[in-house]
This record gives sequence, structure tokens and C-alpha cells, in this order.
Amino acid sequence: MRLILLNHEFPPVGGGAATATARLAEQLVALGHAVRVVTSGMKDQPAESNWRGAEVVRLADNRRSVQAPGTSELLRFLVQGARRLPGELRDFRADAVLAFFNLPSGWLAARTLRRAPVPLIVSPRGSDVPGFRGGRLRGTLGCCARPLIRSVLDRADFVAPNSRHLAELTVGFMPAAGVKTRVVPNGVVAESVAERPASSESRALHLICVGQLIGRKRVDLLLLAVRQLLPRSARLTIVGDGPLRPRLQRQASRLGLGQTVDFLGWQPRERIAPLLRRHDIYVSASDAEGMSNACLEAMAAGLPVVTTANGSHDLVRESGCGLVVPLGDSAGLAAAWRKLDNVAERQRCAAAGLQYVRQRTWRRSAEQFVQLFEQVGG
Repeated sequence: MRLILLNHEFPPVGGGAATATARLAEQLVALGHAVRVVTSGMKDQPAESNWRGAEVVRLADNRRSVQAPGTSELLRFLVQGARRLPGELRDFRADAVLAFFNLPSGWLAARTLRRAPVPLIVSPRGSDVPGFRGGRLRGTLGCCARPLIRSVLDRADFVAPNSRHLAELTVGFMPAAGVKTRVVPNGVVAESVAERPASSESRALHLICVGQLIGRKRVDLLLLAVRQLLPRSARLTIVGDGPLRPRLQRQASRLGLGQTVDFLGWQPRERIAPLLRRHDIYVSASDAEGMSNACLEAMAAGLPVVTTANGSHDLVRESGCGLVVPLGDSAGLAAAWRKLDNVAERQRCAAAGLQYVRQRTWRRSAEQFVQLFEQVGG
């Protein structure tokens, strides 16, 4: 098949959905399909390139942030995509389209294909789903977006969120979409799965979190929880950047954590796995997730996981790789870390996580999408 993957995010631009798009493109090519990724541009990124066999077409340079886009950037992607996507479909002779997020890509694809027989799969990822805690769809923006999302779900041949939580929110928003909703989970790179549990090999308990420094991620709770561990020797590494970084650094200073918390900022993807393997526990206090790539990658690196009940916690419960605490509970996070302040228990949880992710590869996810397209094609 000739497949277009449409997403306003693609490495080095974006977060988890960017990673998913890149990994799925790679695996779809490996399965013998022709793939073109249509995404947003950014300064210093070429308009056309190749990603492990997949064509990458970037629209005009409009992104300023490597991670989370602003509303104006999303609108510019819509305008540029409306102009360019019809031509990309004709030029590539696309057999099908996979669009990530209901908005902007899902709506853009649905609008372009409204009278075309080309199959469309839309993959909601989190903040684009009504009811997602801490998402963009609140107030006036949410009121304006909901009719557009309904039109996307109505046009899509399949709706493929990456977690059960997002599937439930989608069907709750539009019950008619239930008959064509299929969960296609995120995966890991098979070759990246560690052979054994990770360890900092230190007397101190080394914690690590990877993600954007935005309100929904609740890194402020992690800082409060670390403060409750003192005077026990512990360190927290925060990987990622975002608008809240200055505020979080000030909070860490006020809490007396200046020598305890390391803000590493945004890091190239190739550095993440080695960083993870030098720690003891992966931690997340996020209010809401779809299926967290960062959590899966931590499991693949051999780390136990402590997370809030934010949607992606099903990974932890299903695999037995760690502990889940209530949303917003800094004391619960600290208590969970104390429970894992034991090498043997951490290794047991990490081993369970490793066994779990060996069955959750990007190749398997790509095969599931292919099966859905084949069902539409009949």
C-alpha cells in the first residue's frame, strides 16, 4: 500500500506522537509499504527528506517550539495543510491516510477526503479528545472544536486511539464511534529492550522523569514528593523543557532541593535510553496521559515505574512493573518510592516490565494498522 501519515509533529519536533509517527513510518516501510509523512516545518529542517525509507514532507517553516505548539502554530498548519494535502495525495497516489490527533490532522484529512474513497484512520492521542484531563479542549476553544471532532470521527473508517482510556473517552463523547474504535497501543523498538534491570549503582535513590514541563505533567508534585523523602539520600533527574521550567526551578530552590534535583532540559532521543539506565525508578505525576511513550521506554530500559492513575497507568498494572498512586498525591508518590527503596523489589518490578514490553513492539503496532486498512479495503 501507499500510505500517507499526517501529523503536525515529527522528530525533532514534538513529543510522544512525533515518536509514534516516526517509529510507525519506519516499520511500515519495513513491512513493504510506501510511506510519505506530511508534517509541519521548522527552521533548519529541510522541506523534503528521508526517514529510514519513508519520505518526509515538511510544510512551510512555522514552528518555534521543539515541543508543544501554540494555537497559532496549529492554525498555520491547518491553513498550509489545506493548500498542500490534496496535491500530496495526488502526487503520492495514496491508497490510505493515517492521521494523528483529531485536530488538526484528523480534521484536515477528513475535510480533504470527504468525497474521496481513500480510507482514513484517525488516531487520537490525548489532548485532542474531549474529556481528557488538562487538555486544550476547554472553554471557547472546546466549544468550537467539538463539532469539528464529531465530523472527524464520522468520516474516519476506523478510530484508533493508543490506549483503552482514550477509547473510553472517545466513545463517551460520540457513542456512534464505538463500532469502529480499535485500540492500537504504542510500542518500543525491539532492539532497545534491555537484557537486565537498570540501576544507578549508588546508595542514593535515583529517580527520573521525562516529559514536557507543562501544567498537565505535574512536575511540581514530584518536587514536593522528593522533599518528603529527605533526609534520605535521593536525587531526581528531570528531562524535558517547557514554559514552566523557570517556575519549577524556583520551586526546587525554595524547597531546598537545589543539590537534589537536576533539570537537564530537552535531550536528543539517542541520549534518553542511556540516561534511563543510570537511574533506579521512573516517575510520573501527570494528570492525564494516553499511552505514555516515556513510560514504555523506561520499562524497556529496565526501570520500575511509579505513576499516578493518569490513563497510562494500565501499563503498570497489567505488567506488574511498579506502583500506581492517586492523582495529585505527593505523599502517595513518596510512599511508593519508599516501598521500592529495596534493590530486590526494584529488580522484580523491572523484570516484569521487560517481559511485558518485549510483546509491545512498534512492528506489532504497525501490523495492527495494516490490518485495519486491509479491512477497509475489503
